[in-house]
Amino acid sequence: AVCSNRLVSGSKKYCVLKCGLKGTSNADKPLMDTDGKCHACDEEGPINVDKVKDNCNVCSKEGRFLTTTTGSIYCVTCGVKGSKNADKPIISYSGNCYACNEKNDINIEKPATNCINVCPNRIAKNQCCWCGLNPCTDLTKPLYSSRDSQCHSCDYSYSIPLSELPDRKCTELCSNRKPENGQCVLASCPSDKPLMDANGGCHACDTETSVNVEGVEANCNVCSKEGRFLTTTTDKSYCVTCGVKGSKNADKPIISYSGGCYACNEKNDINIEKPAINCVPICPNRYAVNECCWCGLDYCTDDVPLMDVDKNCHPCNEPLPIDVGGDETKCSCLNRTLDGQYCVLNGSSI
Repeated sequence: AVCSNRLVSGSKKYCVLKCGLKGTSNADKPLMDTDGKCHACDEEGPINVDKVKDNCNVCSKEGRFLTTTTGSIYCVTCGVKGSKNADKPIISYSGNCYACNEKNDINIEKPATNCINVCPNRIAKNQCCWCGLNPCTDLTKPLYSSRDSQCHSCDYSYSIPLSELPDRKCTELCSNRKPENGQCVLASCPSDKPLMDANGGCHACDTETSVNVEGVEANCNVCSKEGRFLTTTTDKSYCVTCGVKGSKNADKPIISYSGGCYACNEKNDINIEKPAINCVPICPNRYAVNECCWCGLDYCTDDVPLMDVDKNCHPCNEPLPIDVGGDETKCSCLNRTLDGQYCVLNGSSI
């Protein structure tokens, strides 16, 4: 080599001085980053070592360690005793170190290990990817929920991710709650909301919304007197009241793929399963589109009264010819006439 004290480094292939080389300006900077720059082991900021992560080992005695985010790979000293970042254990998305009492929310990754576990006074907001101070200091409302960004009492009907609770505590904060499937849920639902969903949330039997009971299908039985019943799709298991007399969905007998209830006169096609029992048999004015898995109207509404041979509906002012299979009764607009098998605007021809 022409210069034994230099080497090629960095994404742009710079010829740089070797790091930590005695007698040079880099003598006290043994750590080389991804761009070929040299750094001291006690440097406070994060050092990007993406693609050269082994370089971090040169500062292992000083406690520097690797942390990986989707942004890059950094060599850091966050929370390392004796370092300038000893009181800053939180590692941000960009590799920076933050203290537990940082006022602002911190953009992070891995909130389960990089927020609550190192700072019990903080919570993971939106489950991922922000670490903020716990705003719920009122002991009567210790539960923070990203659902509405509010603090709630222990009787809160909905489940709360454990990652959103200080130190991931659940029963310790609320004796009437328990950890289950990564959620902090009520141990039992109150009498006015006895139906517990798959995530531990509680619902009233007369709620209009279909309730996801995937994995806890037996919970639906608690509302059997109100007519709720279990329906299963390839999506999930739902406890529903679609078409049940006296319910808020009494006039909505069709059950969609996602458990929603729909009326027979619903204008839009409905994504369903089991069309043989969940479309035409309960709504004679509808038909199974493409045999499976859509349920569409078998007639057109006043705003789009013309039905073509494929059962699509069109307005009277549709500029293109409409294939009605030569059926004059389906060319009912005063501004149109039948031309062969097509319904065309007056004065037009095929």
